[in-house]
Amino acid sequence: MISQKSTLKRKYPSKTGLVTFTLLLSFASCKKSDPSIEKSNPISQREAKIKGNLDSLYQYAQQIYLWNEQLPALESFKPDRFFDSSTANEIDLYKNEIFAFSRFAVNPVNNIPFEYLSPNPGRTKYSSLIEIGAVSSGSKTINTSDNNFGLAFAGTADNQIRVLYVDPNSSAGIAGLKRGQKVININGKKAEASADYYNLISAALNDPGLAITVETVQDNPSSAKTYQLSNRPYTTNPVLKSVILEENAKKIGYISYRSFTAEDNSRQYLDPIFGQFAAADVAELIIDLRYNSGGYQNTSKYLANKIIPQSANGQLMFTEIYNKLMQNGKANLLANQPLLGYGNEPIYVNGKIATLMDIDYSPGGNKNLFEKEGPLLHVKKVSFIVSSQTASASELLINVLKPYLDVKIVGVSADGNTAVRTYGKPVGFFDIKIDKYKVYLAMYQDKNANNEGDFYEGMPAEISTADDTTVDFGDTNDPALRAIVSGITTAVSGNKRTNSSGTVQNNKYILPVNQLNGLIKTSFKFKPMLKQ
Repeated sequence: MISQKSTLKRKYPSKTGLVTFTLLLSFASCKKSDPSIEKSNPISQREAKIKGNLDSLYQYAQQIYLWNEQLPALESFKPDRFFDSSTANEIDLYKNEIFAFSRFAVNPVNNIPFEYLSPNPGRTKYSSLIEIGAVSSGSKTINTSDNNFGLAFAGTADNQIRVLYVDPNSSAGIAGLKRGQKVININGKKAEASADYYNLISAALNDPGLAITVETVQDNPSSAKTYQLSNRPYTTNPVLKSVILEENAKKIGYISYRSFTAEDNSRQYLDPIFGQFAAADVAELIIDLRYNSGGYQNTSKYLANKIIPQSANGQLMFTEIYNKLMQNGKANLLANQPLLGYGNEPIYVNGKIATLMDIDYSPGGNKNLFEKEGPLLHVKKVSFIVSSQTASASELLINVLKPYLDVKIVGVSADGNTAVRTYGKPVGFFDIKIDKYKVYLAMYQDKNANNEGDFYEGMPAEISTADDTTVDFGDTNDPALRAIVSGITTAVSGNKRTNSSGTVQNNKYILPVNQLNGLIKTSFKFKPMLKQ
């Protein structure tokens, strides 16, 4: 029995940039290249290593992939066929292999692979891998927040650039920039919604300093003010805005929450807010997750425990469902993945170093119960604002609250005409190390207390409306917020609720989607989860 926690920390890209965590696993490949080959021929050495990794990757998939029973035999799949000596970057070969075997895992509901990604059918929706220590360039678009200015932007249909959101802790946030402001120019260049200008902004976000001129009063050019911002690191504040709304003689607590950052980080910002909500006797919440691609699973659990009423304490939150081989303790390759503690020290069980093989993967060993915390005790209704970017830990939070609260989902899209669904990621994973890579294979599915969790095509919004980027978070002029507080129940059909000035150019979000962000298991509580 182990009396401490061991955290598996991750490094993985998000929709808004690369989030870095510390790797705490090590691994010896299933197959090693012949030493004689290594000495005699550097080209053959590379080929032997890559083929060994391809073989190891598929063997792991056969044991830990959530849909492993649908995978063909090793001899039939032939991992070696993915080796191509003309491919300079070997990581592409491994991604090709993952994509190929993910096609075998077909959802019987629609006869489409679980990992089918409609915006990009040539990429897997969930599983992938990254090189240890590598920095992914990702989708370097103008409204990613992987910059030290803390700024995100949106291009609009009427040729404007708007501030999409600002991290309050960044130099932009401290200066007072906020969502909805119209950008006049950046570094002296007049703002316009064009590909060339997006490239200009991308370059500017890497500069030591940035000059940005915005209208401080909406649609009032005379209010324009120039801010001189510095490129400096900062600690992310995931809460973009919080406010208590008073509508129809009731108080509603509103939070715009951008990312499920590490629990300690989110706690320092969310705990005081929930204290304010409790003091105001708030019984209804609006959680704005429209740009939240997920993050730490533990943080999703923490937030659920802050929201849930006292009556749900001790009740089932969700269960992690692994494949049968893992449930039965027969995924023996996991014995090659040691567990290390918070200080990167080995964890011992009965005198030997613990590995992932020592974990209990049965449903009974992976039930997560509510542990109510905080002073907000009487919440009855929670409304979520979502978009197609809302994923993973965000979807987990929504799903676990459904059996216990009145949950409403309002979706926003660029054009206001789209029937919105969330990203659709009810699965999780923790990383497996192969050679110099961290492999993320869809490994388990989360199901709530009603055994619900098959939202592979996303959670449908009850109401869909426009994402108006001209108004700030928490402003009741925002169509989504207005729909909630006014009790609108009719879905949008053919007509926008706002004019085009608030919609994103080309009727799509510029925000990138990355399948590695989100619902990642980041902490094992070993006492209940170790095999007895």
